[in-house]
Amino acid sequence: MILRFAVENHRSLRDRVELSFVATRLQDAPAWRPRGPSDPAGPLPGCPHGVLPVVGVFGANASGKSNLLGALKRMRSHVLRSFQLGPTEPPPHDPFALRADDPTTFELDLLVDGVRHHYGFRVDARGFREEWLYRWPGRSRQLLFHRDAAAEPAFHLGAALGRARRFAAEATRPNTLLLSTGAQLNQAVLLSVATAITDGIAVEGHLDLQGLPLFVKDAPLLQDQHRLMIRAALRAADLGVVDVEPRAFRLPEGADLPPPFPSAGRDDGASGAAEARPWQEVLRMLRSGDLRELWLHRRAGDQPWTLPPAQESRGTLALLVRLNDLLPVLTHGRTLVVDELDTSLHPDLCALLVRLFTDPATNPRGAQLLFTTHDRGLLQALRRDEVLLVDKSPEGVSTARAASDFAGVRQRDDLRRLHEQGQLGGVPAFGAFNHAFEGAGR
Repeated sequence: MILRFAVENHRSLRDRVELSFVATRLQDAPAWRPRGPSDPAGPLPGCPHGVLPVVGVFGANASGKSNLLGALKRMRSHVLRSFQLGPTEPPPHDPFALRADDPTTFELDLLVDGVRHHYGFRVDARGFREEWLYRWPGRSRQLLFHRDAAAEPAFHLGAALGRARRFAAEATRPNTLLLSTGAQLNQAVLLSVATAITDGIAVEGHLDLQGLPLFVKDAPLLQDQHRLMIRAALRAADLGVVDVEPRAFRLPEGADLPPPFPSAGRDDGASGAAEARPWQEVLRMLRSGDLRELWLHRRAGDQPWTLPPAQESRGTLALLVRLNDLLPVLTHGRTLVVDELDTSLHPDLCALLVRLFTDPATNPRGAQLLFTTHDRGLLQALRRDEVLLVDKSPEGVSTARAASDFAGVRQRDDLRRLHEQGQLGGVPAFGAFNHAFEGAGR
């Protein structure tokens, strides 16, 4: 469970930008209330009002919304993949254009087995310059480790890491995170934190609306234990679907590759959808029949009928991919990161997906949803502290501010109306758009 995320010097995020799931003193929607491990009757330190299940990021096109979510994905990718880099291979680094020589800073507060942890690092093209990890087993902060490439010694290691702490430090290269090294060496404390980041943060499956979505055999959407739930969800979504049937897909010899697959192998850690896997593996699966397509059965009176999946609407295909993302997150209490939640989905359907997280009956494990959108209607389904507004300055610098931080915004105010009026920011400042096309047809 994420509490806070902060980033500085990543793409358009020049200055420090913070995204918080820590609830404020509001009563207009539910918030999770995890308890402190040392005081089961008391609140988690630093979260007296609970933790939010949802944060929606709103802003104009090119304002930096995707960069903010991408920064969290990049932090996760560093933890997941830094150990796989070659001995001299530089880690990925995308700084603000005018701060190219400065490191990027990533920080994350999260719950691991009910204990608050704070983890962060600074990275540039040379490697990881600094890295730190603290936790609060009680009310006092405990050092697990602090690493500073410019200091001597570079590593300060807490006793809680046990006998393996020195070995993990010695095995950590400049382009590798100590957290990743310790996880690879099966050091219990570091493994639990690394797993909470790499497995606890789930990245959306690739959504390509030009082609046919194919799923790996073990995709959540295709599992027998979820079939009744998926069938009921599709029926409730007013799609006319009465049943679902996964069928093996095999690419004929000599046939062209289906449209989704040119983007295979993206470095965002997505799982479940076939196109997130390495290209050669995808090609093998296409030829071997290891991939599945989902056929949707409908009924007109007593007459059943189906469409080939490639002829289904873009909205239907988008919903299938989203459901595949949601199932394991809600089941295991993870955090799902989705860019443009409303892509090809009706606004009312988007609101239903959001309410799966805000309703304790459908989200008993405290799963979280972090998403970007242009759909103002979703403002009606969110608390003020669940709304983050992103703006970009004329210099290309993105900033972010929660709606609850705006002075004068009251609980009874209509956030959608305030957003339409531009009182919350996060909207484009159009110029004389029509004038630009005057004379176009002459």
